[in-house]
Amino acid sequence: MVQRQGIAVCRVKQGEATSALLPGIVTTALNALPIAKRMRWGAGEQEFVRPVHWVVMLFGATVVDAEILGVRAGKQTYGHRFHAPRPIVISSPSKYSELLREKGFVIAAFAERRELIRTGVTQLAISVNGTAVIEDALLDEVTALVEWPVPLMGRFDERFLQLPPEVPVATMQDHQRYFPVRDANGALLNCFITVANIQSRDPDKVRDGNERVVRPRLADAAFFWTPIASSLWKHESKR
Repeated sequence: MVQRQGIAVCRVKQGEATSALLPGIVTTALNALPIAKRMRWGAGEQEFVRPVHWVVMLFGATVVDAEILGVRAGKQTYGHRFHAPRPIVISSPSKYSELLREKGFVIAAFAERRELIRTGVTQLAISVNGTAVIEDALLDEVTALVEWPVPLMGRFDERFLQLPPEVPVATMQDHQRYFPVRDANGALLNCFITVANIQSRDPDKVRDGNERVVRPRLADAAFFWTPIASSLWKHESKR
């Protein structure tokens, strides 16, 4: 019987400072993001989904000495482009969300912003005795498009309700990122809910602008459902 002896090695590796590890961790995480098409900007070689103008990186109250995507890290950030154009100094990571909300007009947390949109859209629909059609994919997309969500109700011409409901619904959801509204019986109403990214002093103008935009979209969709257009399509499909 052959006896085998094992060999064990014990090593003690000195730990590195967290602030020294953070730049590499962040860079690795950014490079691993599933970005389909990256872009460059300026004269640098950095690539990201959009140009990077500033980076906030703090360990406690101390700025981490790092360069991320060609930008030196600091403690200064910015909020909403129109509501809060001035710089905001972040004193500590725990104050980040609070400062952006109070001074920057930005709801930083995606989940919180998403729920605010869902609640606001739902309440607007109830105000016209309707129910908002809220698809999860569209809700996620709208949440990613706005920083300070302000839901607004708009209307379109009732004649478009003569179309199959899938037509105006697809137009509103896919093209305009609007939330359609149905009545208690499930029938489509000539209403839509859009989510603006600004607390306008004249919301009627924002509403009017969206109504003007959706009108030609619905008219284009209606064109392809007229009898003449349908017969032409059938004729072309047989050729």
